[in-house]
Formats: sequence, structure tokens, C-alpha cells
Amino acid sequence: MTSVEEKIKSLSIEERAVQREKQILSHMVAQDDVQHLENLWQNDPRWTGISRPYT
Repeated sequence: MTSVEEKIKSLSIEERAVQREKQILSHMVAQDDVQHLENLWQNDPRWTGISRPYT
């Protein structure tokens, strides 16, 4: 479970919606989430051979 998921899990549905909206509007991505994605891309066989020229 990522840090974002852990933080959101304890919130009510309304609080989750507000937090998600704030994240979307700010265009901010938590460093933990970036590291999680990079780890998946490097170590999950599903992503082998996929090129990401924008990263």
C-alpha cells in the first residue's frame, strides 16, 4: 500500500473526495508515489520492454 493509500484509508468518503480533488488540482505527486512507480517499471515483468521517453 502506498503512502497516499494509507493516508486516504483513514478518511471518510467526503474527506477522501476533498483530498483527491486537492491533489488533482495541484498537479502534485508525492515522492513516495513516484518511487513506487519507478520501482514497478524497473522490477515488474509486465513493464519489460516498455519505452518511456518522457521520464
